Amino acid sequence: MANPRGMAIRFELPGGASTDLVAHSFNGFPVSDTDDLRELLLAIAASGPCAATPTALDRFLEFHPTARAFLAAQKTPASFATISYYGVGSFKFINAKGEGHYVRYQLVPEAGEQLLTDEEREKQSANYLMDEIKARVAAAPIGFALYAQVAEHSDRINDPSIAWPDNRKRVLLGRLEIKRLTANTAEEDRTLVFNPSDVPTGIETADMLSSFYSKAFRLSAKEERDVAPVARN
Repeated sequence: MANPRGMAIRFELPGGASTDLVAHSFNGFPVSDTDDLRELLLAIAASGPCAATPTALDRFLEFHPTARAFLAAQKTPASFATISYYGVGSFKFINAKGEGHYVRYQLVPEAGEQLLTDEEREKQSANYLMDEIKARVAAAPIGFALYAQVAEHSDRINDPSIAWPDNRKRVLLGRLEIKRLTANTAEEDRTLVFNPSDVPTGIETADMLSSFYSKAFRLSAKEERDVAPVARN
């Protein structure tokens, strides 16, 4: 029951290059910079069920209302295919004339958003999303519309914790279709690292968190590969 949910996509480009898109099911981010993100993660780790109250997380949220709103406003989807996903971070699109526009990605499900109530959520198994998506994609392809939400001059580009208003222009970039599930192993997972700051010519990262994410993903994957043989033994 961990929210938000995430989606990562790798685009294979001509010439053997690739670029990645990383998104999660919340329009925004709990904090605005990497220092606060570190403090939030440490507070969560120190605030288990046996922690004394007020916990470290309670104290952090007291002084970080955006993070408190992030945790309180999460949605529980009926399916991975029935929740919208929002790109983490901003990017600058530069056209052939050198003109730039700042955008954030959005993935909107063609099936519409379908959420669970608290009562419905309590009845689900721990693996209900994994079980549901297997049955859904076996029955029919799953579709998402990929949009670029375009910033206006008043929007905060470098602060992912502040969502841009819903009335901002959206440009349809394409359609994502999931037709089948592939075989998956733990070994394959350890070799797959998504890098949202590895962008092609004409696109630039526009906030610090995108670069930070890429470094964190690479470090996490390296540590997972290093400790995996020990864990299996």
